[in-house]
Amino acid sequence: IVDCTGHESKLVRKETRGSDPLPGFQIAYGFMVDVKDNSAYTEKCIGPYDKEAMTLFDYRTDHFLDKESEKKAEKIPTFMYAMPINDNKIFFEETSLVARPG
Repeated sequence: IVDCTGHESKLVRKETRGSDPLPGFQIAYGFMVDVKDNSAYTEKCIGPYDKEAMTLFDYRTDHFLDKESEKKAEKIPTFMYAMPINDNKIFFEETSLVARPG
């Protein structure tokens, strides 16, 4: 049996955590984008993404403009999926691997 209901499960009695850190969460969100900027897409690409291929586990950080943002990304890592749909439409999903809010 696999309990996928999260750390607040009513199905499983858990031992106390003691001094262990708070549980981490994996969170994902997605959005469909219509790219309006003609310079952002070509016949083969939408920005850095190939129109004919889905991009998986994109951990690139070259878009950060300062070191502070890059350090934050290293502390709370995320990755992006990019799925071209058609013409200038692309679906993005970003996943935060493990975050401990608070």
